[in-house]
Amino acid sequence: MLRHPGITSALIGASSVEQLEQNVAAAGAAPLTDDELAAIEPLAVDGTGR
Repeated sequence: MLRHPGITSALIGASSVEQLEQNVAAAGAAPLTDDELAAIEPLAVDGTGR
């Protein structure tokens, strides 16, 4: 989502401490490759909630 020019931040949600720890760990992961992004893009919400 942050690759879209109109989006300046991403909010994460967690309903448990375990999910929060997973989110924090993911923030330090290596960036996705261009191939990974190309595979994900068709599945992403278009920014309108649909």
